[in-house]
Amino acid sequence: MNTTQPIPAVTQQTEARCLAEHSARQLNQLKADSSLLLQHLMQEQQAKLQQMMRQLQQQPVETTHEQNKPAV
Repeated sequence: MNTTQPIPAVTQQTEARCLAEHSARQLNQLKADSSLLLQHLMQEQQAKLQQMMRQLQQQPVETTHEQNKPAV
């Protein structure tokens, strides 16, 4: 005789709802984490760009007569 009983539909619905809520929380956390990571990476890139711009502005512009001669 089989002693296992089928899981009542109410229990299945409850488990499904709990799983859906848990998945939604995880998704929201992933969205928040990815947003923070993207913001951090953008700040890093902005800082690198600003540093490069400062370095370029500090370099003297070399203009010589050789550079200004028209190509023959």
